Amino acid sequence: MKGVVFLGDSELEIRELPKPSAGSGEVVIEMKASGLCGSDLRPYRMPKTEKASPELLHVGGHEPCGVIAEIGPNVTQVKVGDRVMMHHYTGCGACSMCRIGYTQMCLHHHEVYGSTEDGGHQDYLLCPESTCIKMPDALTFEQGAACACGSGTAFHALKRLGISAMDTIAIFGQGPVGASGTLFAKSMGARVIAVDVVPERLELAKKLGADAVVNASDGNSVEAIRQLTHGEGPDATLDATGISQVRNDAVDAVKYWGRVC
Repeated sequence: MKGVVFLGDSELEIRELPKPSAGSGEVVIEMKASGLCGSDLRPYRMPKTEKASPELLHVGGHEPCGVIAEIGPNVTQVKVGDRVMMHHYTGCGACSMCRIGYTQMCLHHHEVYGSTEDGGHQDYLLCPESTCIKMPDALTFEQGAACACGSGTAFHALKRLGISAMDTIAIFGQGPVGASGTLFAKSMGARVIAVDVVPERLELAKKLGADAVVNASDGNSVEAIRQLTHGEGPDATLDATGISQVRNDAVDAVKYWGRVC
């Protein structure tokens, strides 16, 4: 089978790899879609001098989606033929973080598929059964791959913020995560202010339901948001960029006793 490895310096390599076999508690997924996330660009563009030796690099892709092709002993929750998306972290399963579902914050050790383990940019992916989430038939594989990381991240952030029809929220960044946040927040009944520096993304945000958009390219996004909220600021802000200045803006823009994620 074939798999894609990010070599660095904006180079990649398609490698011939052995097809994996499922062990106890494991499954093999035949890949149908594997998303390319903004965070994948870092290992792709990173200087080769900062990366491990090429033979130690793992297959990329942390937004996998496909069909169960093989199950190992002691697998009870999925069967061959099931359509699944995959949560790309696995932890010890026993610490306080793992027990409440935050395996990505495992206190002891966790693996990241597409980084410390081979990810979804290959024909077949080996992973624990516990990382698989069954997909409804209404979702396409491409939609499932988007939900596996980007859309799911936005949805969980909004749930943590407790967004409802009583809220106005400003969402900074309208890439895949932020655009998903705009769509979800509007479906939750909130008034949504979408913020970005790319006009095309702001136009998409309008189509996804944003009530107002702010072009932050002039550096005055906080003031623009306040003008849209009677000088008070929104009830909540969400940073979907990961940029330090934008995080500061998200804090500065929110109203007194507001919520920030």
